[in-house]
Amino acid sequence: MVSNELLDNLLKRAMGYTQEERTVEYVIEEDGTKRATKERRAEKVYPPDMQALKLYLELKEEQSSLGSMTDDELEKEKNRLMKELGERN
Repeated sequence: MVSNELLDNLLKRAMGYTQEERTVEYVIEEDGTKRATKERRAEKVYPPDMQALKLYLELKEEQSSLGSMTDDELEKEKNRLMKELGERN
């Protein structure tokens, strides 16, 4: 089963988002301590990702179809997938 966290992250990537990035430069002092000398902040824009949207939609469809299956149907699907995996090896 696909976790909700994975689906949420896929949807975020599919729709695009903005994230703040922070870069800090340090100098090592003579006594061995480090001191921050520069700090930059920037907004990074991640555009919508169609591959992520496609995967999100496929996983949502799979999740909803599996949720409506009976135990017997789930067992048959499991056996079918196991057989398919065995044929690939």
